[in-house]
Amino acid sequence: MNERDRQRNNNEILSLIRFSNKSGSHTNCFRGPGKVLLDPHETTKYLVYSYLRAQGHNVITEPIFIKESFRPDIIDLDTGICYEILHSETEEKFKEKQAKYPENLEIRKIKSVNIFDHTKESIREYLSKHILV
Repeated sequence: MNERDRQRNNNEILSLIRFSNKSGSHTNCFRGPGKVLLDPHETTKYLVYSYLRAQGHNVITEPIFIKESFRPDIIDLDTGICYEILHSETEEKFKEKQAKYPENLEIRKIKSVNIFDHTKESIREYLSKHILV
């Protein structure tokens, strides 16, 4: 994909997102609490964000969709893939949220990881297997 097509794709996805001060609508910035390491959901979100950024992808965290006021964890603007980090959510709750997504976006769910239970290599392997960019 050339740079023009990449930007066009980014803009198409960004047109679905509400832009306001607190919506997390800054591309390539991580939106999360200060104590990321203490929360497996936030830790995993940060790991996915970091992995995608290291691959050169433009991402947005915690945006709010215009039509449905909910927040996906991460959207990869280059591929149109939304990542939902599942920690305490049930499969039923995930399916409810999935039904609200715009049709042109792919949704991938990733189970949260407690980094204290893994080595750096096992986390890297887990991310590369589940993100597959």
